[in-house]
Amino acid sequence: MSNLNQVELQNLRHLIGTQETCYQKLNTYASQCVDPQIKQMFTKSAQDALNTKTKLMTFLNNYEGNMEEKIMVNDILENIKAELTTYQGAISEAANQELRQTIQTIRNSSESFQYELFKVAQTKGYYKPAAPASQMDITNVKDELQK
Repeated sequence: MSNLNQVELQNLRHLIGTQETCYQKLNTYASQCVDPQIKQMFTKSAQDALNTKTKLMTFLNNYEGNMEEKIMVNDILENIKAELTTYQGAISEAANQELRQTIQTIRNSSESFQYELFKVAQTKGYYKPAAPASQMDITNVKDELQK
């Protein structure tokens, strides 16, 4: 089996996560359905989503290449970055105070983990932050904004 590239790894992560979400939703909805036909459809779709997730996970678990730690760390950092954006959107739209606080707590925990992982990744040379802006670049931006 050939090596996975970053795009393939990102796509696998996204597809596996999507299938897990579908499975959980469909299972929950099926358990609450009254109509037997809809319940059966949701149950079957939930099983299909689980089967798809399992197939994709099997592929990832059987991957013969040695995935570099650096790739894994950066994949998780990207994943958390996307999560934080989603949490922020959900928080800003939450009218229910209890839900809002729950999501804020989850977001804060994810943000703490992301920062700790970032520090370790930076120390090990797995992650290189953007280069500092030069004084000339800063002056140029200031000049553009003052026009």
